[in-house]
Amino acid sequence: MLVDVMQAPITPETRTMLTAGFIVYCVLMLIIGGIASRYIKDIRDFFVAGGRLGFWVLLFTYMATFMSGMGYMAVCGTCYKLGWGFLMETYWPAIGISASALVIGSRIIRLAKKHNLITIPDYYELRWGSLARIGAIVPVLAIAVFYVIGQYKALGIILQSLVGWPYEVAVVVATIIFMAYTFMGGLYAVAWTDYIQGWILLIGITILLPIVYSMAGGPEAAFTALKNSDPNLVAPWSPAGPTSWPVWISFLVAVGLGTFSLPHTIHRHWMARKVGYYKWLPLAALLWWLWGHYGSKYAGLGGRALTEMGILPNLAVPDPDYVLPNLCLYVLPPALAAFMVAAIAAAVMSTADSLIILAANTVVRDIYQRYINPRASERKLVWLSRAFVVVFALIGLAFAFKPPGWIIFLVWGACGTAASSIAATIVFGLYWKRTTPAAAFAGTVGGTAIALILGGLNRFAGVQMPGGWYPFFFSTIAGFLITFIVSLVTKPSPPEVLERSMPWAFKPSSTAQASSNTPQGFLLNSGKKSKDYEKEKAAVLREAALKLLPLNPL
Repeated sequence: MLVDVMQAPITPETRTMLTAGFIVYCVLMLIIGGIASRYIKDIRDFFVAGGRLGFWVLLFTYMATFMSGMGYMAVCGTCYKLGWGFLMETYWPAIGISASALVIGSRIIRLAKKHNLITIPDYYELRWGSLARIGAIVPVLAIAVFYVIGQYKALGIILQSLVGWPYEVAVVVATIIFMAYTFMGGLYAVAWTDYIQGWILLIGITILLPIVYSMAGGPEAAFTALKNSDPNLVAPWSPAGPTSWPVWISFLVAVGLGTFSLPHTIHRHWMARKVGYYKWLPLAALLWWLWGHYGSKYAGLGGRALTEMGILPNLAVPDPDYVLPNLCLYVLPPALAAFMVAAIAAAVMSTADSLIILAANTVVRDIYQRYINPRASERKLVWLSRAFVVVFALIGLAFAFKPPGWIIFLVWGACGTAASSIAATIVFGLYWKRTTPAAAFAGTVGGTAIALILGGLNRFAGVQMPGGWYPFFFSTIAGFLITFIVSLVTKPSPPEVLERSMPWAFKPSSTAQASSNTPQGFLLNSGKKSKDYEKEKAAVLREAALKLLPLNPL
């Protein structure tokens, strides 16, 4: 069990209000789950909301995959501990978030709609065949495990700190809530709850920041207090340590590419109703991130200033992950503290639900339906998906009772693994025709293995990388080199596969020809699209022929 957290003086009335705020929030999430369950007809509805999300719901569910226990809660504590230099970390994920929508989303959504793609391994099979699908399953499941453990720990800390429940009870209750609404409504429920949770999160940090800095006497007074305490707290970087240049360059590569290629992030690109949303989604996502993520970091800086001024005690007890909930306890009146309970829980649940549904669809779609029972009915697949939502929620719960380390290191591990395995293969696959099936398999499996080895040695054996570089920097470079080199020395995909999986690189007529010969019968609807194309083509030809006729043939 975690060490008991330092508590601010809280009256029974305040505690009751905090508990009531969380209960109201949970009831609202369950109602949404019940409503969403009416829309679930098949696994496409359950896993990708039928590909029918509007722009604003898409934006909020996309951002919810980033604003997790790390993006909202852990960064507050890390900024409290490290100071101003950690603000630079904001820009690397910001680049990855916008680039994912621009580079991956704008192309993958076309393929998803045309070929009925539901999972990331679906794309890998469309592009490279069944071996690549197997290779993609490995990092998807590994990343989901890394990420979800951090979310469970964050949920326990929130409720232990603000509601006063024992850590174990808090984790169990929170797990039951998000497991229940995800079980009922699948990705529909996840997306709609993300929309509400996103607004709660943004409003919560907007309320907290002015109160924190008014207590410090304004931003300038807070900056001065930090500088007088320790000049390193206001330095943009340091010669060594977590805010040194080698670490930041490492983050630019590993964390930037990691957020760019996280599986539960890419999975959101399957869900848009219109391709045209991707004209504005990259910019909207960037602005959303700067508001929510930057705001949480500035709250941590303000909290550290209040500590250095002697206004507040040390908030990082027992570790920096507790800073944000402790800060809320000390500076907010009861009603606003109750709102922040919901805001912080929203940040965590909005990612935890995405991760367990990602793991469930990987098992049901990519293993069971693909290799065990291809003829399973939609009803059976939906109920099997719900069963695995429960299974993975309970697995995460088991790990949560003894969570390893800071939340932020768990999330960075997931980002580093994604950058090392998925980033190279999916970018090369979408933009380089020479990327081969062997390279896709070697890049995903090899990159994942190297990331896990280097990250494990660094975290658990204390092995430091040369020059203080981040371990996932080297595994990311290794993943790109493996994919590139293996592509040069192995046989590429046949032309008909390239025309089907990279239609933007070929003339429309050849694309239509290729889609009618799709070898993967598991990927649906390609034949239907081909017939539609032939009808449209015939109509265009008839219209052109009529235009060539004389206006008066007599």
